[in-house]
Amino acid sequence: MSALLRIDRRIVWLIILILIFYPLIYPLGLPIHIEDLTRKYYQAIEDLQPGSLVVTTIDIEAGLWGEQGPQAIATYKHLFDKEGVKFIQVSFYRADCAVLFETMVLSEVDRTKKEYGVEWINMGYLEGKETAMSAFAANFMYPTKDAYGTPLEQLPLMKEMKSMEDVDLFITVQGSGYIDTCLRQLPIPYDIPTVGATMSMGVPDLLTYVEAGMVYGILGGLSGAAQYEYLTGKPGLALRGLDSLSLVHIFLIALVIVINIVYISTRSSGGRE
Repeated sequence: MSALLRIDRRIVWLIILILIFYPLIYPLGLPIHIEDLTRKYYQAIEDLQPGSLVVTTIDIEAGLWGEQGPQAIATYKHLFDKEGVKFIQVSFYRADCAVLFETMVLSEVDRTKKEYGVEWINMGYLEGKETAMSAFAANFMYPTKDAYGTPLEQLPLMKEMKSMEDVDLFITVQGSGYIDTCLRQLPIPYDIPTVGATMSMGVPDLLTYVEAGMVYGILGGLSGAAQYEYLTGKPGLALRGLDSLSLVHIFLIALVIVINIVYISTRSSGGRE
């Protein structure tokens, strides 16, 4: 047993690498604790009925993709899976937010499930920050064209969704920088049910609105995304990453316990084997 005390550290690192990469390739879906705010985020989208109208904002720049990318992908997969639910997507923070949606999010969802222009529209990036948010909330025709240059008047969905007054749910996926601005200009003035996904550090900002009854559910960081993926039954990057971390932690804890037992046993026997 004392051989365990002299184990080559390269073997330990090899085991850790295997435990990290195996769940990334073959997700295990290990049970995890689901926070109440995550469940409410999931339920708000799950409860949407055919004909429901939704506005979504994805305002996460490239630097936050590692933490919030899985949140965005899981959210839009869920939306595209909801039959009869229609939505408009828009970005206000930076131009690269709209680029990430186009290249990183839409590439992960099955767009054939919803007809563009009839069931969903991508508005792209609207410059102007808070001014643009206010103008858009009052009139969805404000941008005049969608992200692909098509006049909005040619898109059938615009006849059903004219302003925030027509919206049944507002979903925002963003860092903490523009949460206050976004909420006070889009859903709050129109009393629209709202859920939000943010980085871990942004959760306290959103909790203020949860306590005030203005936001119902939150996804917090990678952990929140993993919980959400578990609820939707579609393991993604977040849940796979959490599986990896869980396996590595279990291995390291077990290793520490075993090594300490062996060490104490060896000392007790005077080092004789």
